[in-house]
Amino acid sequence: MSSMNTSYQQFLQEQQMYQNQQAQMAQQALTASGLSTFTQNVRQAQQQLMQVQQDLQQAQAQIDMQMDAQKRRLSETQQRIEQVVQQMNGFVQQSQAQPMPRQTANYYPQN
Repeated sequence: MSSMNTSYQQFLQEQQMYQNQQAQMAQQALTASGLSTFTQNVRQAQQQLMQVQQDLQQAQAQIDMQMDAQKRRLSETQQRIEQVVQQMNGFVQQSQAQPMPRQTANYYPQN
């Protein structure tokens, strides 16, 4: 069991060394190609800004959808109000078209 632990630990160490070598070679390749740390930072910032831009576009699309829904609700409410106003106008016209009953009330009692 002890030899297994040792060989596994050795394997892990070799993996770590290999990954470090790969990272170092990649950094050297970037440096050799003229890509400095500053340029890497600029590219990283650019990617982050592009992500922020995408997030803002998604938020704008969501707000647009919500505004459209609110506009539809307002339009429906306005239509309902217009219908009620038309009904009330109809009632007013009907009441004006019908002759009012004449009241022949005597205010002074006749003897």
